[in-house]
Amino acid sequence: MLTSIQIENFRCFDRLKVDGLSRVNLIAGQNNVGKTAFLEAIGLWASGTNPAGLTYLSGVRSLLEKVTPDITQELLLAPLFKDFDDSKTIRIEGCLNHSKQHSLTIRSKHTVAETISLTAEKYEAGLGAITSNSNQVLTLNHISPEGQSTENKFWIEGSNNIRGSSELAAPNLRIVFIAAHGVQSSKVRSEMFGQLELVSSDYALVESLKLIDPRLKRITTIVVSGFPILYGDIGLKRLVPLSLMGDGLNRLVSILLTLATNRDGLVLIDEIENGLHHSVLENVWQVINDAAHRFNVQVIATTHSYECIQAASNIFLNNGHRSAFRLHRLDRIEETFQSVIYDDEALEGAMQGYLEVR
Repeated sequence: MLTSIQIENFRCFDRLKVDGLSRVNLIAGQNNVGKTAFLEAIGLWASGTNPAGLTYLSGVRSLLEKVTPDITQELLLAPLFKDFDDSKTIRIEGCLNHSKQHSLTIRSKHTVAETISLTAEKYEAGLGAITSNSNQVLTLNHISPEGQSTENKFWIEGSNNIRGSSELAAPNLRIVFIAAHGVQSSKVRSEMFGQLELVSSDYALVESLKLIDPRLKRITTIVVSGFPILYGDIGLKRLVPLSLMGDGLNRLVSILLTLATNRDGLVLIDEIENGLHHSVLENVWQVINDAAHRFNVQVIATTHSYECIQAASNIFLNNGHRSAFRLHRLDRIEETFQSVIYDDEALEGAMQGYLEVR
């Protein structure tokens, strides 16, 4: 489990350290304090020295609709560095289980020592193919807990395949990112549902989804013109594609399937409340908590919603899992960023006093 992470010179952050990460974490804060960038930093760190980690970030933000060398440099590479200053060195260091530290450094070099081709297939949250003839060389240096260093120099030019993915593996850790507005493809969801059916047939997925649509009786996969599609039985004369059953249901399907098929991993969720009505948020947190413990998954999610924070606190402070939840608020004072942790007592007091914690 990731217990702390320190970020230097990445995106908006000059320096940010977040400690005290627990099983389930909510990251709050005003606009432009770096909540999404914080999740991106974890995703990039998790990719190690795999260049696909860079193209993955463009999928998170759906940046590259049209790909040219200049756009690739402007939207993908340059924004990685604080203030667009590629003379700085990006460093991201994460600590697993309070002991094992893995660090990733990214620095720009302007002489071509080696060329590694990079392309990326479309990522369902918006990743486009990346091609560039830019002469910028990036050196990714990954240091293992044993002190061993591996270096990967590459120049993005686009030819052979190195697949971009929504799953980026750090050593002994699987991480999956659920974007704020991204929609998982029918193929991806059907594959996850199939994995769940194979190994966890007793997991009550449908019962959890009834929080959003009580009519739901079962879910099945049907292949239409060669494409697997998830359908739901809601008591009509025919089955209904899940994709047509509302944003809230589909948001919860994506979250629960990802948790259930990412055992022993970490799931990052941007704006977790998107598509979910405030009246169901407590029940949503309950099923997320159950799935996180059942499949030994860590959750780090961002939110703008006071109702979302309140619902989470009501569930975790009253169900015997107090230590499993932490609220972190990112604050920005001029150009300095800091993380404030709310422990059990602070969170309980804030909720009782209706204090602003977002």
